Amino acid sequence: MLSSDVQSAVSFKEKPLKGKIALVELASKNLVSLNISATNITDNLHFALKEGGFEVIRIATAIAIDQVSANSGQNIELSSIPVTLSQNRKYVITEKEKIASICSQKGVKYVITGFIFEADIGTILDEDYSSGVILYIYDDTGELINMYKYIGYEKLLSFESNSMIANKLAKKITNSFK
Repeated sequence: MLSSDVQSAVSFKEKPLKGKIALVELASKNLVSLNISATNITDNLHFALKEGGFEVIRIATAIAIDQVSANSGQNIELSSIPVTLSQNRKYVITEKEKIASICSQKGVKYVITGFIFEADIGTILDEDYSSGVILYIYDDTGELINMYKYIGYEKLLSFESNSMIANKLAKKITNSFK
């Protein structure tokens, strides 16, 4: 079994400076539950990052980001827009232009986006469960500066579990900065 810990893709020799962060609500790539787990982990991550000394601005849905391209040149407000996502479309922002536009519009230095995953992978007689979180951190030019991965066996519908995971992720992110 893999250990339930957070890994980062990059160890900085010279740590980046802390700055305002835009936190995009995490996407859900769940096979077993509703999107509520992604929302809860995003909420807990927001709390833990603020506790770690970051100024965090929330962007409620990745769908709102798609409007940046549609309204290029216009200064639109990225905010909470009610959206229904189909099961086949999962949104994680990766385009440099969209990331840079978010940073410019919101006055932030970094954008965090990513997804959660959970699945029942066992049988009724031999239960097995898998969960994980992948986070991407981009700077204000749209460059990917780091990725964080959590792999575990907790059911993410448990508020205690997703709070613990968010705290681990926030601690690793905080330690990556000065």
